[in-house]
Amino acid sequence: MKLFSDGWTGMLRKQLTGHTNEKGRQIRIDTVGGKTIWLTNRVWDVPTNILCHRQLVNRFLRSSCPCIRSYERLQIKSDKRRRIFKMKVENLTVGNIYYVSVTDYKGIATSFKVGKLVEIVNKSSVILEDRKGKQFKCAVKKIHKTADKAVQTKKGKQLAKQYMAELKQKEEESLVDKKIQSRIKQLGKSIYVTMVKNKYIVKGYEQSISFRTVEELNAWIDTELAKFEIIKAEILNNGYKHLCVTCKDGHKEYYTIINISFKKFEVFCKHFKGNIKDIEDEKLLKREDVRGLKLKIHK
Repeated sequence: MKLFSDGWTGMLRKQLTGHTNEKGRQIRIDTVGGKTIWLTNRVWDVPTNILCHRQLVNRFLRSSCPCIRSYERLQIKSDKRRRIFKMKVENLTVGNIYYVSVTDYKGIATSFKVGKLVEIVNKSSVILEDRKGKQFKCAVKKIHKTADKAVQTKKGKQLAKQYMAELKQKEEESLVDKKIQSRIKQLGKSIYVTMVKNKYIVKGYEQSISFRTVEELNAWIDTELAKFEIIKAEILNNGYKHLCVTCKDGHKEYYTIINISFKKFEVFCKHFKGNIKDIEDEKLLKREDVRGLKLKIHK
């Protein structure tokens, strides 16, 4: 791991050889490795790496150098990113679903678990029930209303947001009959129907489409399924080898197709590294023709 920034390594080399400036305003820092480091009060001598050792940070914050203020602001900005918003026991409601932070050995919340609030023991602890019906005691400071607030890491927040999106989709899907949902799922894994203001809304397709009656919706599904079967048969018969994806800015990217699975609604491919001129137009599949399929790129 890189301990210091590149901006002041040159000056650091001088400090290690006993260099002193004219005013003599220097900071002595003893690192973990036993080395003694002398730092001047110049702005470019301040480390900008957040991953500096805690002892180094504390020594900096104790000093009165003007350059420390910029580093202190940088550290505060980093702390805000890792802050967890704590719940108050007055805001908890028995019977509601809450998300509990799960920390690693460093004390950082990397994941979460879901629980239903059963009992409020006191101001600092409560009892929750998991999906299997098992009850467990938990501290109030670890409870959150949403999953993304229960984690601190970037990857954890991405997984939490994905979980919340899937949960919202399930709630929206429950508003429409399961038979209709199973039919429209044949067009794509992420396509579903929901109800908004007494209208049927199709989501996850090229664009959101609304229908007033269930008859109109069923007629549209029949038409799209017929089109999809034609495209599916054409793709399987032609044996496409490459895929062309047109980006928003008009730029085109090319991929080599490894496999196309209509059962999983996935196109498994990898980046094309050859000459684009060698690609045959007859064996080139356009992304527009397989919008319902998810693109999985092999690295």
